[in-house]
Amino acid sequence: MISFYHVSASDLPGRLAIGETDEGVDLLAKMDIVEMAPDVVRVVLDGRLDAAGVDEIELRFTASIAPAERHAVIDLGAVTFVSSLGIRMLLTIARTLLRRGRKTVLLNPQPSVMTVFETTALGTLIPITIDETEALAIAQG
Repeated sequence: MISFYHVSASDLPGRLAIGETDEGVDLLAKMDIVEMAPDVVRVVLDGRLDAAGVDEIELRFTASIAPAERHAVIDLGAVTFVSSLGIRMLLTIARTLLRRGRKTVLLNPQPSVMTVFETTALGTLIPITIDETEALAIAQG
């Protein structure tokens, strides 16, 4: 007979569960949306775009951007990690917007995130820049 035990990281001495801080539970990934221009929204992501982080924000991310009928600049400056699920989430919104005649631009990825994008050739599908003015011009261009 096989027995399964669930042990969370917080059950171990000196360990915190995923998304938990000393002050309590924190979000794994966060998202804010601000207007850059009348036809462009800036989506600021913060945290890890791994399985748990994507699960936390994907529905809000897609529901906030797709129906807006605007171009999207996705600011990744505070994203510390991107997994294949994070790349899928970004590709899905880019394809959705493209079908509606809108563009997606990735802005300011951290070096470790940019390495993942270069390895997967994501930049051939979605423009990537570190300059906000250039991101806006690409989106509107």
